[in-house]
Amino acid sequence: MEKWNRICRSVLKHKDKNSKEDIFQTEMEYIFEYILGWSDDEIVPQKRNKVFSANAYAPDIIIRSNEHNLIIVELKRPNISLEKHRNQLFDYMRLKYSQVGLLIGDKLQVFCEIPINSNPPKLILDIDFIKDNPYG
Repeated sequence: MEKWNRICRSVLKHKDKNSKEDIFQTEMEYIFEYILGWSDDEIVPQKRNKVFSANAYAPDIIIRSNEHNLIIVELKRPNISLEKHRNQLFDYMRLKYSQVGLLIGDKLQVFCEIPINSNPPKLILDIDFIKDNPYG
């Protein structure tokens, strides 16, 4: 629960400051590496992900292992509702061949896609950034 509460404090700090998305992304990269324990090699931020052109569309963060995309992370400012941004995450999940996606902003949403199914990814967790949240 300690890690979750640290994440909550960080997200709520950015919400209170109305931080821009790029500042929030830097904080989330730190969280994935130093709080959640992913290595720098496993965290592929957007700036390293745009390989074809500066205007290429890319997820904010990809969590990789052994050259496989495990999790696609799409970030939005913590004071913006996530509902209208789901399709952007779904597109990235399909483009990057990942079955798991995280949408992080005013809350944390976890989506899972079944490869043989043409339906959109399914919301499996919808977690508010509240201290001691049992789902965090």
